[in-house]
This record gives sequence, structure tokens and C-alpha cells, in this order.
Amino acid sequence: MTLSAVEIDKSDETAHTVICRFQGRIEAEGISSIWKAMAQEMETPGLQEVVLDFHQTTYLDSAGIAMLRTIERLCAGKNITLSTRNIPNGVEEFLGYIRTHSTEHREEPTFALPGPVSRVGAWSLEKIEEGSALLRFVGDFVYAMAANFFHPEQLRLRETLYQIQIVGSEAMPLVFGLSFLMGIIMAFQAATTLRNFGSPIYVADIVTISTTREMAPLLTAVIIAGRSGAAFAAEIGTMKVNEEIDALTVMGFDITRFLVLPRVMALMAAGPLLTLLANAAGILGGASVALVVLKVSVVNYFAQVNQILTGADIY
Repeated sequence: MTLSAVEIDKSDETAHTVICRFQGRIEAEGISSIWKAMAQEMETPGLQEVVLDFHQTTYLDSAGIAMLRTIERLCAGKNITLSTRNIPNGVEEFLGYIRTHSTEHREEPTFALPGPVSRVGAWSLEKIEEGSALLRFVGDFVYAMAANFFHPEQLRLRETLYQIQIVGSEAMPLVFGLSFLMGIIMAFQAATTLRNFGSPIYVADIVTISTTREMAPLLTAVIIAGRSGAAFAAEIGTMKVNEEIDALTVMGFDITRFLVLPRVMALMAAGPLLTLLANAAGILGGASVALVVLKVSVVNYFAQVNQILTGADIY
């Protein structure tokens, strides 16, 4: 194997020309010595031209190609003319490809921030698109509901009951636990003030009204949206990514009636039932505080609850 080497000829000193004749195999193992010699010659004062002769070169790998590209860049930076002799055809074609597709010749894309009018317009168009999509969804859902009302045999009853089980019964422990704790917190806050006035029994009024009118429906809605709504969105989104929805559409299924309607009806059925459970759990939480902390009997507590609570509060 012929080792890589370079012979440097400075015979043309009047023209400030250096001729570099490469010998042997120009590869990664021996390229460092060639590069040191070339870099030293490139620093010659007044150098105007560098000629690379590959007549005695038997092999040239990617490291040699990289060295040639580095020499080209260095000559371009120093305004030195670079020419080649007897370069192999494949190497010349590859160098031409690199020069053409080099990233240094590509102009960096420029990004300009849109003006305030453009931002307002883009935001308006985005909101209009979202609103139109929401209207289309509501229209499709109302149409599917009306169609099932006139043709109840088309309702996917088993799927709807299954979704009610997921949305309703499986969420009962979470709804009950959070509402119970919320009732305890509200009772403790009320007890701190009412004990000073000698009216601990009114803890039942505060807990009952706050729970039925505000806290229980709000807490239930948050749980349904965060637990069931997010699960539905993830499930249908996965079906969209896996192209299952496209397959159902091709098979002639109405996606709104097939996928959306059972889930929305399950939410509509389970929501009020979970709210009633949350009402009861919050009132029980207040009763536990009234019994343990305020020493109010359970009978008196629920008698006060029965006196203050009306159907309008629950509604």
C-alpha cells in the first residue's frame, strides 16, 4: 500500500504559484501530514495560485474530499486561485455536487413579525373558523338527536349505557370523595364564625345552600370535563390518527350518530345524577363537622337541612 504524501513545487516563483502533487492513497490515516504541509504553504506571503495535481494519486476517500473542500474555502478566503489537474472523474463530479448543494450557498430564510393589523386579522380568522366548526358540530348533533327521536331504533342503546357506566358509575367515588371533603371545608369555615354567635346549627344552612347552588354542580362539571371529556377527546383523537374514522366514513356510518351521540347522551344522563350525589356528599361532610366539632346532633342538623333546602336550590 502506497502511503499518502504530497510533493510541493515552487518552481514558478515569479507568478507566486505553488504546485502540489499528491501521491499514493489520500485517506484519513495519513491525511494529517498532507494538511499540515498544505496549511503551511497557504500562509506564504504573496501567494496567488495553488495547483493540485492528482496524477499519481491511487485512492481518495471522504476524508480527502473534506480536505479539498477545506482548501477551497481557505483559498476563497485569501483570494487565492485554485485549480486542479488529473482529478478523477468521480471525485470531480462529487465535488461539483457538494459545491452546488452546500449549505453555505443557501440564503438563510428571513422571518418578519406580522404587524398589529395582520395579527388581529389572523386572530379574527382563527376565531371565525373555530366558531363555524362549533356551529357545524352543534348542527350535526341536533340533527342526529332529532333523527333518533323519530327513529329510536337507530339509537345505539348498549353503547350509550356503556358510556353512562364509564362516565357515571366509575366517577362516583371521585365525585363523592371530593364533595365530601368540600363539605367538611365549608363547615369548618362557617363554624369558626358561627360559634362566636352561639348559632352552630346554621352551619347546616350555609353548607346546604352553598353545596346545592354552587359547589356541587361546579365540582361535578369540572370532574366530568377533566375526566370524561378529556377521555372522549383522546379516544376519538386516537381513532382519527389511526384512520378509523375515515374507515367508518367510507363504510357509510354517520360519525356524529355513531360516535358522538352516545357519549354526549351519556354525559347528559350522568351529569345530573352525579350532581345529586355531590349534593348529598357535601351535606354529609358538613354533618360530620357539625357532629364532631360543634356537637350538633345529626337529627337537628338534617331537620335544619330539610327546612332550608328546596327543590329550586337543587334545580
